[in-house]
Amino acid sequence: QTLTPGRSSLLSNDIYNFSRWDRTYQPGIDFKGVGLHIAHNNITHGPHTCLLGSGNNHLIEHNRINHCVFECQDMGAFYTGNSFSDRGNVFQHNIIDTVRPTERLGLHTSGSQHGMYLDVMMSGWLLYNNTVFNASTGMILGGGRD
Repeated sequence: QTLTPGRSSLLSNDIYNFSRWDRTYQPGIDFKGVGLHIAHNNITHGPHTCLLGSGNNHLIEHNRINHCVFECQDMGAFYTGNSFSDRGNVFQHNIIDTVRPTERLGLHTSGSQHGMYLDVMMSGWLLYNNTVFNASTGMILGGGRD
């Protein structure tokens, strides 16, 4: 049995001021499946993650992701996690900026807003030629097999 790509594309959109009622896990783009192409989008002003998902053989490139993760901790502007089975994914040539809290977040320090976050067990992603600025951490890798 093989993975059949969906061959869907999300191209050249402006996505902003989302997650207004449910403040967490309601990203600007939530992707799942096989073979998606997400490119040239402007994803901005999300209180939690701006780009979230999983799957296989996705190409995510040339997006502008900014003003994310401003009301939470332990999250990334781009977030994926919890799978050894994801394979063949590419995240390239994206710009991520202003991943910072706007509120004091309950702890004495707030330093866990990341540009790119590959969380527990995440495998199968190639991330390269991305730019991250004005974030507490550019990238965090939380484990995985490769």
